[in-house]
Amino acid sequence: RIFVYNAGMKRAYNFNPGPCGLPDEVMARAQDEFSLYQNEGASAMEILHRGKAFMDIYERAHSLLRELLGANDDYAILFLTGGATGQAAALPLNMIPDDEGAAAYLISGHWSRRAAGEAKKYCRVQIVADAADNGHSALPDNIEDAAEDAAFLHYADNETIHGLEFFAPPNSRAPLVADMSSNILSRPIRVSDYGAIYAGAQKNLGPTGVTIVVIRKDLICARPQTPMVWDYRKQMEHDSMINTPPTFPIYMTGLVLEWAKKEGGPAEMARRSEEKSRMLYECLDEGFYRNDVASSCRSRMNVPFFLPDESLLDEFLDGARENGMIGLKGHAVLGGCRASLYNAMPVRGVRCLTDYMRDFARRRG
Repeated sequence: RIFVYNAGMKRAYNFNPGPCGLPDEVMARAQDEFSLYQNEGASAMEILHRGKAFMDIYERAHSLLRELLGANDDYAILFLTGGATGQAAALPLNMIPDDEGAAAYLISGHWSRRAAGEAKKYCRVQIVADAADNGHSALPDNIEDAAEDAAFLHYADNETIHGLEFFAPPNSRAPLVADMSSNILSRPIRVSDYGAIYAGAQKNLGPTGVTIVVIRKDLICARPQTPMVWDYRKQMEHDSMINTPPTFPIYMTGLVLEWAKKEGGPAEMARRSEEKSRMLYECLDEGFYRNDVASSCRSRMNVPFFLPDESLLDEFLDGARENGMIGLKGHAVLGGCRASLYNAMPVRGVRCLTDYMRDFARRRG
C-alpha cells in the first residue's frame, strides 16, 4: 500500500494537518531542480530575490494565485511570513486605524479563538457567537450580525482541530475576514464576498514558511506603529519584498499552483474533496469509530474521529504507519485521531485508510 514516486524513496500517504503532503509530481520536479534552477548556476533558494529569475518565479505564483482565486485588481495579493497566527495580529493593525476601533469575531474552534486573542491586543473585540456553547460539535446557530462599528467580522472558514467547515460565508454588514489556511483552493469561492482572506501555505498551497494575504486595497489603513514587514500597503508597493522573502517556499507554492491549475483548479479540487470526505465519513458512520460533528458542517479537509476505547489508539496508529499512512494522531486539544484530506491527498490514499479502518474494526470490534 506504500507507493513510490521515484526510485529508492518510499512515500507514505501523509494525513498530517500541516505541514501537509505535497503532490508527487511537484516533489519530483523540485528534486530535479533542487541543486540547479534552469541556467542560474544555483538552486531556486540561492538566487537573488530581486533578480530576473526569481522575479519570474514570484510573478508566476502571484498570477496563478490571482487566477485560481478569481481575484480582480481591487485586491492585493501578498506573500508574507509569520503564518496565520502572525496575520491574526497584523490584520487589526492594517484594517483598524487605532486601538479604539472594534472588530467582531465568530468563534468556531481553537484557531478562531486564538485569532480573537491576538486582536484584543490591538482593538476592541466583540464575540458574536461561540461554538464552545455546543461543545464545538456544530457551527453556532445564534450568529448575530457584526456590531455596526466593527471594522470587520473575522471567522475561520475551516477549523483544523475541531473539524467544522463553513460552506457559505456568514452574513455581515462589516467586511468579512476569513482564515482559509486549511481549505483555500479546495472549492471555488467568490473573492468579492470578502474584505480579506489569509492562509498559511502549509496545508493546501505549499511548504511552511510563506503566508498568503488577499485584501481589498481600499480597506488597508495601516497604523504608523505597524511593523514595516507587516504593513500591507508597504508590502503591496514592494512586491512583498520589503525584506528578503521566503524564496524557496514561494517557488514551491508556485509549483503547487501550477499543479492545481493543470488538475482542474478549485472546481476539480472540490469534486475530489467531496469524494474523499464522503468515503471517510461513510466509514466512520458504520459504528466502530465516532465523529462528533454535526453532518451539516463536517469538514472536508480535517476529520477528527475517536476509537471506542482510547487504549486502542497506539495500536491503531502503529498499524496505520506499517500500512504506509502517517499523521493520523489527533491534536492535543481534542485527542483521538484526525485525518487531513488536503488537495494533494489522492483518492487512493483515503481508500487505503478506510480499508485499514474497516479491517481494524473487524479485528478489534
